[in-house]
Amino acid sequence: MTFTRNGIWREGMFLWENSIAKSPNNARARVNLGVAYNLKGWPDRAIEQFEIALRLKPDAADIHNNIGIAYSKKGWFDNAVGEHHAALKLNPDYYDAHYNIGLAFFRMGDTDKAIEDYKAALGIKPDLASAHVNLGIAYGSKGSMDDAIEHFMTAISLEPDFDEAYNNLGIAYARLGSLDKAIKQCETAVRLEPDYKKGPRKSGDS
Repeated sequence: MTFTRNGIWREGMFLWENSIAKSPNNARARVNLGVAYNLKGWPDRAIEQFEIALRLKPDAADIHNNIGIAYSKKGWFDNAVGEHHAALKLNPDYYDAHYNIGLAFFRMGDTDKAIEDYKAALGIKPDLASAHVNLGIAYGSKGSMDDAIEHFMTAISLEPDFDEAYNNLGIAYARLGSLDKAIKQCETAVRLEPDYKKGPRKSGDS
């Protein structure tokens, strides 16, 4: 997920398209192009590239995982979970697959299953700050604010500049009525990411 600016994205897309034109069986180039398409918001194009790559490398767990991400972008969450599980069959320690299953279940409204897979991801990689944030969001949606705060604070200890962790910690404190603490955390979030001044950002898809 490195194509964060339009210029870099266009340059990267041209690079991978050019590579594929020269070597159509270059599975890695097709995966990278698919990731670029996904980031651009073109999941159908991404899926096409990932499926070709999978035919070239059927035992590649990361390709299944990327197909799952593209399916989630289309709202096909059941299909997404199936692809992430396929990735886990090939690589049981693939924490990103557990993390993405958690995202899919949370978006489907199955918070308990989301929590289960976020925990599975953290069981493999305990320092995955984004999983702590999303686990905190899941706990918060169930009203378990103490658990939510614990995970937001863990994320901050792992990544002191993680703006989303501060923002959600502020929300948690506000829900508990600790407004001074809430304001302090939200001010930190705005300092780290000025876009928070525009209003709340979507949670649960870190």
